Amino acid sequence: MKKVFAIVLALFTFSIIGVTAFADMGPKPSSTFYVKGVEDGREYYIMLVNPDDDPYISDGYVRQKDVAWERIREFCLTNGYSPYLCPIASGSHEKMTGSDTAEWGYNPPDTFCVLLYFPDDERFLVSNQYKKYAFNSYFDVNVNGNSVTVEIAGGAKRVAAEIGGLLLRIAITVLIEVGIAKGYGFFGKKSFRLIIIMNVITQLLLNALIYKWSFDLGGLGELLALLIGEAVVFAVEAIVYGNALPAFTGNEIKSGRAVGYAFVANSASLVGGGVLLFVSDMLSKI
Repeated sequence: MKKVFAIVLALFTFSIIGVTAFADMGPKPSSTFYVKGVEDGREYYIMLVNPDDDPYISDGYVRQKDVAWERIREFCLTNGYSPYLCPIASGSHEKMTGSDTAEWGYNPPDTFCVLLYFPDDERFLVSNQYKKYAFNSYFDVNVNGNSVTVEIAGGAKRVAAEIGGLLLRIAITVLIEVGIAKGYGFFGKKSFRLIIIMNVITQLLLNALIYKWSFDLGGLGELLALLIGEAVVFAVEAIVYGNALPAFTGNEIKSGRAVGYAFVANSASLVGGGVLLFVSDMLSKI
C-alpha cells in the first residue's frame, strides 16, 4: 500500500513540476482589471507601466495613437516608466468611463504598475508595483481621490471560496463513490473506511494538480489536469481496490468486480468534478 501511495505522489509531483515546459503551446495568459471608485462617469485611460524597464518607447508598437497617448508617452518618459506595448493586443491604452473593466489578453507583464490618466484635469495616478499571480489574474483597481491601489479580486473571500469548493468536491466524491460501492456489494466499515481514505488522499493530490496547472495554463490546464489526474487516480484505485475490497468481503467478490467499481466510480466523479469546476470558475468571475 505504501508503494502505491509513493507512486501516486511521484506522478503528481512530476506533473506539477513538468507542466511549465508546455506553457507556450496553449492559450496565452491574461490580466483583468476591475476599476472601482470612478463613479462620476468621467472618461479616463488605463495602461500598464513598469518602472524597472527601459523607459524608451517605440511608437511602432502602438496601434492607437491619439492625444491621450501623446500625454501618456510624455508622462512615462519624464517619470521613468516603460509602458506595456504589444502589437497583437487590443491597444497600448484603453479608454474607460466610470467604474469599468479592462483586460490585457496576450502575455501581460509579470510585474506592473497601473497608470490612470484623466484628460479633463490632466491628472495621472500610478499605483505601486504588483505581480501577476496566475495564468489568468484578476485585480481590483481602487481609486480614492488622488491615490490608486491594486489588490487581488476577491481577496480573503476568494481564498475562503476556494477552500470551501475543495471540501465540497471531496465530500461529493466520497458520497458518490460510497453509494456506488453499495451497488457493487461492498459493505462494511473496512470497505467504506478504505474508500474514504483513498478519496481524501487522491482528491487532495488531484486538486493540487488542478490548482497548479490552472495557474500555469489557465482553463486548458485545468481541464488537462482533471482528465490526466483522474486517469492516474483510476489506475491507483483499481490496484488498491482490486486487492483490498475482495479481501474485506471474504473473497466472495472477485477482484475484477472491484476494478469495474473503480472505473464506474471514477467516471461518475469525473463528470461531477468537471461540473463543479465549471460552476466554480463561473462564480469566480462574477
